Order: sequence, then C-alpha cells, then structure tokens
Amino acid sequence: MSSGPAPGDPTVPPQPVSAWNVANLLTALRLVLVPVIVWLLLRAGDWRVLAFFLFMFASVTDLIDGELARRRGLVTDFGKIADPIADKALTGGALISLSALALLPWWATIVILFREIGVTLLRFGSSGTA
Repeated sequence: MSSGPAPGDPTVPPQPVSAWNVANLLTALRLVLVPVIVWLLLRAGDWRVLAFFLFMFASVTDLIDGELARRRGLVTDFGKIADPIADKALTGGALISLSALALLPWWATIVILFREIGVTLLRFGSSGTA
C-alpha cells in the first residue's frame, strides 16, 4: 500500500516557492546597500574605504544568493526580476559615483552601463526573465 507519490515524481506539480527566502533576502539586502554605498563614496576620506568593503560584501551576496536559489530550489519570479536589478543598481551606483568624483572617466561609465542594460534587456526579451 502506497502512502503517496514518491519525492520527485514528475506527475506531481512542484510546490510554489515562497518569495520570503534567504536568496531573495540577500538580493533585497543588496538593493538596500546601494544608496549606502553611494553615500559613502560621495563622502571624502576613509568613508570610501568602507564603501569599497560594503561593495565587495554586496558583490559576494550576489554569488551566494544565486547559488542558494539554484541548489535549494528557491528560484522565484521576484528573484528573477530583482536580482538583475540589484546587480545593475550596485554596479551603476558605483560607476556613476566614481565618475561624478572624477575618479573614472564618464565615457567608461556610459559604455559599461550601456552594455549592462543592453544585455539585461536581451535576456528579458529572449527568455521572459533574466
């Protein structure tokens, strides 16, 4: 006598994943850190060192949230949309801040952001999500 379908049975539809999971929380944290990093970059002195370390921390959360989402089956529609937005916000905020401070040429910021936005639009257009 069987007690139900076996785990992983293809005839059983997968259960929806809650948007409230650790991978999405890391993505949200990255979004929250963007204005903090920009604010610290625009301040003079040692604050920029803190901005650098926060930027590095935020970058590592991008690696971790993607790995967690795939390995633990935590992929959500929110994550598919918010993760690339968080990535572009983090990169864009840093690049624009550095150019505003004359630490990076504006042409470099424009080229990088144009490419990033173009790739994201292509990914959204070709698969429906990033």
